[in-house]
Amino acid sequence: IDLLVTVEGLTSHEEHQEVLKYVRHIEYVKRDTGLLAMLSQLPYQIQTRKKLQSIQVQGSYEYVLLESEYVYPILLNPNLNFSNIIVFLRVQNDESHYQMELAKSSKLIWKKLFYHLESFKFKIIETKISKYVKNYMFISHDEYLEFKIKKPIMKAIFLPPPVDLSKMVAPEDKRGKAVLFVGSLFMVNIQEAVLWYLKYVHPMLLDIEDYVFIIAGNTKGKSTAWLSKLKYERVTVYDTPSELRTLYTDSKVFVNPMQHGAGVKLKNFEALSNGLPVVSTGIGNEGSGLENTVDLLVAERPEDFAECIRKFLLSSNYGQVMVRSAQNRFKTSYNQETVLQQFLSDLS
Repeated sequence: IDLLVTVEGLTSHEEHQEVLKYVRHIEYVKRDTGLLAMLSQLPYQIQTRKKLQSIQVQGSYEYVLLESEYVYPILLNPNLNFSNIIVFLRVQNDESHYQMELAKSSKLIWKKLFYHLESFKFKIIETKISKYVKNYMFISHDEYLEFKIKKPIMKAIFLPPPVDLSKMVAPEDKRGKAVLFVGSLFMVNIQEAVLWYLKYVHPMLLDIEDYVFIIAGNTKGKSTAWLSKLKYERVTVYDTPSELRTLYTDSKVFVNPMQHGAGVKLKNFEALSNGLPVVSTGIGNEGSGLENTVDLLVAERPEDFAECIRKFLLSSNYGQVMVRSAQNRFKTSYNQETVLQQFLSDLS
């Protein structure tokens, strides 16, 4: 395996050496970010990776795996003879739909326009990519089913998110009443989810003794003014924490109040793997394959969302039953190796 990685900044020596345990060679490709990339006919995420089109590759390959449509330019690289290469696309999101969802979350007019244009650009790219790609691996079960209906002749599988079964934490009875949210705090749809929770759900839980809401996530050094200016009691914020295990350990419930998005929200899997029961919106649970009232609780209205959290906070056993169910589902249905072996054997 040779690995091409598109990066904005430097990668540490430790990270480099860790990945070298699994691949033969790593090539770093600097992304060209900035205003000009936004004005391109290509989607911004693809335009910033355009150097993939001219990068020198080593040797010949039987397979090329694309991690999302973002790395589309590698398909235009003249150094690769795609007539003899089987190409796989790992689909993280329906990108056109995802960009439209970001537009709905944005408050600024120029951002709404930008995401609308990005959605349109990705629609065009989908057709171009299909000329090269005949094998699709979907992270979202819902998007996989939709794709099979639209393009039944293409080879596609539902390849669920990776769950490290060896590191799953058994649910336990916890005394605290901390509710945890983890997300990329620089994303507009994540900010929207946090603000929705703080405005509509958080006040309904303040009557519970020891209840506290914990917000944690990477801000990429961007301003947290949207959060710091809010004056809510019993809220703790962790900006880009070095590790999350302690937060999972100290919390009793995980929430995913996403209002707009696409694909699978991996935060649910992380929380359940760490032994926390989850309360999610339908968008937050979209494509996961997890079942409402069996593996987690799904609610849309703020009062219903708050009531679900209350059930978990006041009854440890109720949450433990659902966590065990979800973890058992991971063991039986989310084994990537088994799914991939079958998929690859069908190609040969």
